[in-house]
Amino acid sequence: MSSIKIFDYSRTLPSPFDTLKSKKIKVSSTYGDGTEATLSGSVIKAVHSMIRYMEAMSEGAVGTRDNLCIAEYKSAVSADAYHLVIYNKASGALMASVYDKSVETFEQYLVGKNGRDGAAILTAMMPALLEDEEFNSHFVSYKDHMDNGYPDLNAAAEDMAILCDNAYRRVKDETCAAHLKVSMFSNHQERSHKQQLTETPCTEQYARCCGRTAVSHRLLPDSFSNISYTIPLILRVLEFCFLQTVLMME
Repeated sequence: MSSIKIFDYSRTLPSPFDTLKSKKIKVSSTYGDGTEATLSGSVIKAVHSMIRYMEAMSEGAVGTRDNLCIAEYKSAVSADAYHLVIYNKASGALMASVYDKSVETFEQYLVGKNGRDGAAILTAMMPALLEDEEFNSHFVSYKDHMDNGYPDLNAAAEDMAILCDNAYRRVKDETCAAHLKVSMFSNHQERSHKQQLTETPCTEQYARCCGRTAVSHRLLPDSFSNISYTIPLILRVLEFCFLQTVLMME
């Protein structure tokens, strides 16, 4: 399934899991196979980003409006690089661009082995992922490990492995009760999609996709109901319609 390309398993894991001997942990999410789960670098980065944004430890933001989940993901590539993503949890549609703040330029967001690792997409999906009780519970538990400097790395790895397994299964398995749709395009599909889009003026396309061209902050569910986020860059992106379809790379 093409949507699983947003989950990276081939690259080195982010700290503190880069010291583990194996990416496989003997735990499983409710939706898993009951034996083990594999740590995904892109999920780890998304969870870490979400926590840092919540605690104002890093530039970036996450928010929602109606069915839209929106992320301003701060890339580590450079001080001025941002990945801007809108995920429609009802339709699974994704729109994203890579933005360079210093020169105000945009480029297509390409995901896959030779492209981006999908962390920005999963960051945008966090509000939808957190609607699941299991994901929310282990996110809260993992956040406690992270806030306290990982006093028990094995326990933190187990929480993270369940988060990775939960997210992967919910995206991959269309029969899952908590399934999250994710729609992506290959280069060939995207060309056809672009032909359809060009039949409608850009402002109408985004008005239809987003409903409105302003993104308000929203409160996150459950344990984080007192935390809100604003999306300064994404407001401008929506206004001028710079987001594009997300393409898959081999």
